[in-house]
Amino acid sequence: MQIEHEGQTITVWTQEEVDQETKGLKVTNQNLKDEKSELADKLKEAKEAAQTTEIELATAQGDKEKAERLAAEIKADKEKEHGELLNTIKQKEIQAVISGLVTKHGAGGVHNEDLQDLIKSRYDFDYDIKTGQIKVSGADASSIEDLQKTIAESERYAAYRAGSGANGGGSLGSDASGVGKEAKNEAADAAKKSGNIGDYLKATIGAKPNA
Repeated sequence: MQIEHEGQTITVWTQEEVDQETKGLKVTNQNLKDEKSELADKLKEAKEAAQTTEIELATAQGDKEKAERLAAEIKADKEKEHGELLNTIKQKEIQAVISGLVTKHGAGGVHNEDLQDLIKSRYDFDYDIKTGQIKVSGADASSIEDLQKTIAESERYAAYRAGSGANGGGSLGSDASGVGKEAKNEAADAAKKSGNIGDYLKATIGAKPNA
């Protein structure tokens, strides 16, 4: 809609038009992400195919040294990717735990942001993908249960807790009370037990498994 104001034509958008435009941008953004992911997969497949061809050619030519070097490069690439996938899973699980603790105990708004920063600065977290357990280390907590108790009772966190003068709180998200338990999603659970990191990642964060 256009209106005249002080001799100028101004375009005014209704809320419905804004919502539609925003929705369209989100769809476009998601499509771009999907295309980028698909392109990355194709490039990776092409690279692996080229490496395999090089190894086969070197072997056929009797160049054992080159074949072994190429095989070692492929192995190193796969180990690097495997490590990156593991780290992605670990960070996702750890963040889910911290977010759950903050959601349950925090007073909301900036209180939650500050509480999250404080937790991250005072404690170290690790995730064991084989057992599905979160490990915590810090001055006054060696487990998630210890940390929950500390946040809920210690005066150190009183200014950030629900009931401290701001609205907040809620249920603890992402299974933080039994944080780090086996994934609820059956596909993720099966992939974890089989050791298939690619399928586990796909089931938990939407990434595509390696072929």
